[in-house]
Amino acid sequence: MLMSIFYITSNFVRKSLCITCLSIFVLCAVVQTSHSKTLEDPSAQSISEIKTRANEGSASHQYYLGTLYDYGFSNEVPTNTTKAAYWYDKAANQGYWKAQFALGGLYFTGDGVPQDNELGLSIFKKLADQGYAQVQFGLGYRYLEGHGVSQDIVEGVELMRKAAEGWHTGAQYRLSQMYKNGQNVEQNNILAYKWLSIASEGGLEIAEQDLSELNKVITDKEKEEASRLVESWMVNHPKVILDLLP
Repeated sequence: MLMSIFYITSNFVRKSLCITCLSIFVLCAVVQTSHSKTLEDPSAQSISEIKTRANEGSASHQYYLGTLYDYGFSNEVPTNTTKAAYWYDKAANQGYWKAQFALGGLYFTGDGVPQDNELGLSIFKKLADQGYAQVQFGLGYRYLEGHGVSQDIVEGVELMRKAAEGWHTGAQYRLSQMYKNGQNVEQNNILAYKWLSIASEGGLEIAEQDLSELNKVITDKEKEEASRLVESWMVNHPKVILDLLP
């Protein structure tokens, strides 16, 4: 049984984030999903098996069951954010970071739990400090847009950079757009080209398309400098595939 991309990626943006950011998450989930599956992978099991393993204490199954209840999955698991929060909390208490991230998102929106932006922010900050690029991207976006937190451009940009350094193609793409348009940072075609190139290398198709457009306006000198930056970055950052799926 495979969950749809919508259900999976929604955990990382929650319902309050804009459609543009959601689209980037969807694209990143497609290109950054691990293809290795284990026998304990919940997405390959039946609802009955998932519930059994969740009740037995498997954190990954508890988290996965939480996502099913969060967004609904057929008549067998109708949408129930209270049950979603229950299972997220079970997995989160075992240190399962994805469940902690999802639970934090629920606190921001007040779905299934009393709304508590401070608690949601505290959870996100803790995970971001631990280096999870997905959380850094999500929290960075919140700071940039002022979603559930006081807008903080400086912190938002810094978190986007950290996520980009961790091979999050969504963050790389967001940075490229900021540099290309001079939004929240000084306009810089070289850095825009750099991050588009890296995101493209990571498989983000929209980055490949934007790179083609930028090639029409960037100077040869700028492109040469950007290419050097990309080459140096790639040497120091071996490609990784972020585990965005449960």
